[in-house]
Amino acid sequence: INAYLKDTVTVTPRARDTYGDITDGEAYTVKGRFLHERKKVETPGGQDSFSNATLMIPLNDDTRAINLETKVTFERVDYGVVAINRRYDFSARFVEVLLR
Repeated sequence: INAYLKDTVTVTPRARDTYGDITDGEAYTVKGRFLHERKKVETPGGQDSFSNATLMIPLNDDTRAINLETKVTFERVDYGVVAINRRYDFSARFVEVLLR
């Protein structure tokens, strides 16, 4: 799968502070596969939603920290995370991040 990871994306971890405000963490770049495709997905809360893009990135310590608050930037466009799926393909492990 590493042969398909040609796109460079910026991932900005985000979290809520004690007052409920979102604070940005330190951004980092990662190689992945960015696909512009519209999908109907089920959110972790059980609601139906639409995803406008899919990001496939390798599973490692940095990508384990991706959550629903994370901001993903590709080609100067910011995306929010709708859902996160872990995928396995033989020995390769990667994360499918569905974006809006």
